[in-house]
Amino acid sequence: ASLSHSFTILPKPDVSNVRVVINDVCENQPVIANFTGFGVLRSIQITYSLTGGNTASGIATIAAVNGSATFTIPANQLLNTGTTTFTVSEIVNNETSCGVSNLSITDSFTIYKLPEIPIVSNREFCQSEDATIADLQPNGPSYIWYATESGTSPLSSDTVLTSGNYYVAAVSPFGCVSQKAMVVVTITDLPAPTLETDGQNFCGLDSPVPTLADLSANVNGTGTIVWYDALQNGNQLPYSQVLQDGTT
Repeated sequence: ASLSHSFTILPKPDVSNVRVVINDVCENQPVIANFTGFGVLRSIQITYSLTGGNTASGIATIAAVNGSATFTIPANQLLNTGTTTFTVSEIVNNETSCGVSNLSITDSFTIYKLPEIPIVSNREFCQSEDATIADLQPNGPSYIWYATESGTSPLSSDTVLTSGNYYVAAVSPFGCVSQKAMVVVTITDLPAPTLETDGQNFCGLDSPVPTLADLSANVNGTGTIVWYDALQNGNQLPYSQVLQDGTT
């Protein structure tokens, strides 16, 4: 009598063309390993390690489509900024359980630290100033202003300010954006001063001769009264300016 049994020797997966690329990111952003070269493999198990700025290891199952796959490295393995090297040491074809070990498929990436949150202070402007975002501090190419705390669309520098909250974030040379700081903007609208009845009239024989200081005493208004020699783009006049009959 004889006993026979046939068996199949399954091939190891062809991983000769497998490559991995990982882009640099800002702190707290996901780090994604982008694989190519898996060929006909579909369900794959990888064994990987992290060295450098972060140190960890793990095993993960990934799905490949047309030879490509992605793997998001767990955030709890990436607690530090700086440069980290990702290395795949083993690849297993889950459909056959055959694998290849002693690999060194690697790429390095950098996690950039977020800028410090800007130091700010609340601002107050007169409505006549027509203040804009450009008048807020801090400002310049290293800062971005927003209308809301959760906003993602920056405000242009010529955006006219209104009373309310504005938010600013710092931007690093790599493009990482800090947490936002809030600035409370208050726009005040002073009412136009008014002249008392006949307040513009003075006796020609008054001594000393009347000046703008005397005229100011007849004006009702909030704050400091300032005089100009023209309605628009005029020159500021001193309180000692002597009044002239019939002059505006």
